[in-house]
Amino acid sequence: MNPHFIFNSLHSINKYILDNDKENASAYLSKFAKLMRLILENSREQDVPLEQDLQALELYLQLEALRFENKFRYSIEIDDAVDKNNTLVPPLLLQPFVENSIIHGIQFKDDGEIKIKINAGDNMIHCIVEDNGSGFAQQDNTEEQAGIKGRRSLGMAITRERLDVINRL
Repeated sequence: MNPHFIFNSLHSINKYILDNDKENASAYLSKFAKLMRLILENSREQDVPLEQDLQALELYLQLEALRFENKFRYSIEIDDAVDKNNTLVPPLLLQPFVENSIIHGIQFKDDGEIKIKINAGDNMIHCIVEDNGSGFAQQDNTEEQAGIKGRRSLGMAITRERLDVINRL
């Protein structure tokens, strides 16, 4: 989980408090606490049921949607052939891809959309994250205009390293 996400979440809670928006502050804080608890529990496990990992992803997406003032929609589609309770996955493996989709794909859109698809096939599951962002070709220019160009993103590199370790095991 990107430390910036934790910082931004705490900042959002603080903003609700300063705006005297107790209802949203409480709702956001409750979801944030649930997500942190799930991450803590899942971090001790090599594999977790897909259902449990999707709960954490759902909470993450809800918090980000609130933080970005609902400027994006998302959906999670799971193939009926995937048994969410008996399919084990490394915890938070999908989250960095979704985070990339938000931060680098749709952050500057008012009508962002993210589709997460999980399908069964060939003794494995396939996870696809699609967004309606500008794509990699336009990403550098948009980030430069927003003043975030040059920031070193570690999420994908860390995920790649995790996959290498998992594949060796």
